[in-house]
Amino acid sequence: WDKDTKKKLDKDRFRQGLGGVVEAYEEVAARLGINLEDI
Repeated sequence: WDKDTKKKLDKDRFRQGLGGVVEAYEEVAARLGINLEDI
């Protein structure tokens, strides 16, 4: 999760039925500098 906002960005999104799992992992990839278009 995000340290500042407490927004969940991991498997808890799936476990707790929060939705947005793909979008959360895309955000994590972007924060890590991973361009998913290259994969």
